[in-house]
Amino acid sequence: SPDEMAGTAARTLAMPEIAALRPRLIAELPVYGIGEEDAVELATFGVVDALCVSADGTPELVIDWKSDVSPSASAANHYRQQVSRYLEVTGIPAGLVVFVSTGEVLQVTAPAREARSAAVV
Repeated sequence: SPDEMAGTAARTLAMPEIAALRPRLIAELPVYGIGEEDAVELATFGVVDALCVSADGTPELVIDWKSDVSPSASAANHYRQQVSRYLEVTGIPAGLVVFVSTGEVLQVTAPAREARSAAVV
């Protein structure tokens, strides 16, 4: 229902972890890159739900909103991997998976390896 959707969005944006970032968030940005894993070339393309930038405009945090009402451990792991891949191809150091229905926030840090080429448009 529209009321439930609006309430969920308002509660999510009011979460302390998110409220502090709101002035620096940019919504819906394409992310793409080429990397390699176990000698296999991997292409990544996705849309970052929100990107937090520093005062000088440098991307510093990827946020992925998830609407799962009761996310399974498997789903949460899949979402972590998704955000981790975005971090890997962009060089952004950290990310959050935010479950808007439950208010749970999963922190994700960039993998140690570096991608060959990447872009945040």
